[in-house]
Amino acid sequence: MKAARLLMSAIALTLAATACGEDKIEPEVGITEEEAIALFDSRESMASLLGDSTKLISQSENGAVYRCPQGGQVTMVITEFSMDTVAADTTRIVFGAQTTPSGCKTTAGDREFTLDGDPSVSEKATVYQVQLLPDRVEGSTKGGLKWALEDRSGSCEIDLTLTAEIVDGDGPSDPKIANTYQGLLCGHQVKFTRTQDVVVTEG
Repeated sequence: MKAARLLMSAIALTLAATACGEDKIEPEVGITEEEAIALFDSRESMASLLGDSTKLISQSENGAVYRCPQGGQVTMVITEFSMDTVAADTTRIVFGAQTTPSGCKTTAGDREFTLDGDPSVSEKATVYQVQLLPDRVEGSTKGGLKWALEDRSGSCEIDLTLTAEIVDGDGPSDPKIANTYQGLLCGHQVKFTRTQDVVVTEG
């Protein structure tokens, strides 16, 4: 079976500066909104480990431990999976997973993050498929991570909702799915969209 992508993220400490006469207090060193979203994107390298036997360290009935490409490891546990028919041509798939990185190095663009669970990130997605194609997706990503980026580090609280819709790709025969995430990410209120290829699940 194909698992939904494991979504993940990082932290942002509030930057503040106050002045009193000539004396100034320097702001805390944290993570910007742009960096927090990049950290979220970098989790795709963890999701890509699914099914890669060369990175598999160990596995159990409902989960596995994988070696991260740049170092460290990540434990992925499937917490929920069900599939049922809700109409003649419509199937509902419910998927839940928990991800706990341990010194896992991930990348997004030219940024390399090191992630640890604080304590972990839990994700849930409900996918409605019509004639084997995703028609509607709803979900959430919640939890916490510790992150390190260059000479900075901190903790990140994550509380995001996910909605998705099918959009045109390069043509009518090449649809894409646009995933929109909204909510709290590392101290920032965010809303951003990521587009990916549609995967057909045969049942």
